[in-house]
Amino acid sequence: MNNTHYYDGKWEIKIPDIKVNHDDFIKCIDEINLFFKCCQVYKVSKLVTTDLENNWDPSNNISFEYLLTFVWNKVKNNSDLIPLFKEQYTDILKGTCSQGRTTRMYQIYVLLS
Repeated sequence: MNNTHYYDGKWEIKIPDIKVNHDDFIKCIDEINLFFKCCQVYKVSKLVTTDLENNWDPSNNISFEYLLTFVWNKVKNNSDLIPLFKEQYTDILKGTCSQGRTTRMYQIYVLLS
């Protein structure tokens, strides 16, 4: 299938329906920025903190803010996953829609599960 936005709506691993406090999300973003100190990371951080509407993925019924916070709290102490996290995080600039954001974090979530 050539349509990058096609998705059957069935993730292999179920994610708990947990809400994240917005302040925790902002703290997470600050940690990511301090950890990487990189222009591309800063651009993504600015995008996801100003374009909040696209942090909710209605197709998968999940919050990017929750996924990012969960994933970062697991990845930041795992040097093997840091490069993958940075790649997926900065790739958000290539596809800023809500599904692009959540799917990139979901890929890492699956590795952690």
